[in-house]
Amino acid sequence: MEKSKRYIYMDFLKLIASFAVVTLHSSGGNFSFVHIYPSLIVTILVQVIFCVGVPIFFMESGATILSYRQRYGTKVYVNKRIKKVVIPFVFWSCFGYVYLLLFHQISNYSVSDFVYRFLFGEIVAPYWFFYNLIGFYICAPFLSKIMLKKNKNLILYIILVSIFIKALLPSIFTFMSMPIPGFISSVPMMGEYLEYFILGWYINQFDISSKNEKLLLICGVTSLCITIVATPIVSIHVGYIYKPIYDIANIFTVMIMINIFVLSKKIDNIQFFNKYKKIIQKISGLTFGVYLIHPFLLEIVNRFNSLEQTGVPHIIVTPFVVFVLSMSITWLLKKIPLINYILP
Repeated sequence: MEKSKRYIYMDFLKLIASFAVVTLHSSGGNFSFVHIYPSLIVTILVQVIFCVGVPIFFMESGATILSYRQRYGTKVYVNKRIKKVVIPFVFWSCFGYVYLLLFHQISNYSVSDFVYRFLFGEIVAPYWFFYNLIGFYICAPFLSKIMLKKNKNLILYIILVSIFIKALLPSIFTFMSMPIPGFISSVPMMGEYLEYFILGWYINQFDISSKNEKLLLICGVTSLCITIVATPIVSIHVGYIYKPIYDIANIFTVMIMINIFVLSKKIDNIQFFNKYKKIIQKISGLTFGVYLIHPFLLEIVNRFNSLEQTGVPHIIVTPFVVFVLSMSITWLLKKIPLINYILP
């Protein structure tokens, strides 16, 4: 069994992703509007720029998980995923349900009500990505059999088909204001966001040629420009923040994410990051805790925050406050014995 290699760029991306998620949720505000106000454009741009948080997390997960057979067997893999993800997810969902009860956001509580809300993601809204993540974990033992360097062309085929079926075609039909055909969801093994998991593994395993890197960069910059320009224009026209243009399932976001991962991979060769790699590693170890507890801290901060939630000061200041609090509390809690079971 090979020893797992620690990549500096992945630790750095974890920090970026966790802060991006906190920033995205902090700028929620009012997505529907009647009048155009200064902070509206800021909110739209924040939503567009920081939507990369969860895709980074998906890609980093794919890069790590799909090579697990090189380090340990499937039994160990299953135990690790249950301890590191499933148990914390269930615990904090239960905590979230109690939190809703305490703040009188649930009137008729019961076991069946909890189960229903848990299954449909109605307890802690930002936890929606766990359902995709756990679905990916279930498929990983099968996918990991394919994810071998000798199968490079086969893997590239799967990536291209996945992007075409799950990102490009839906984007085309959405922008043409047409319903998405049912055959798209009937293609086997093409689950939602699968492209991110496999892309993360592929980019981590293989170097991109200089020619292809330049082509990808052109596509990525073009995609970023389109989302930044088109989202405010369309949103102002329809009277609400128009998410399909920057949605993480969108082809534009996929192209942006490919470039973020390709360019971030170069971090491992930069002296500055190597100098501080131990610090980056330690801080990145707190990021999963940020995902788990920031929804609660954000709501508490908003309750005692005198800033207007749709104002620019709130959009800029709140993410830093919640992020630092989440990091600090995670760091303190992890010092308590056995806390790793609920805060890995």
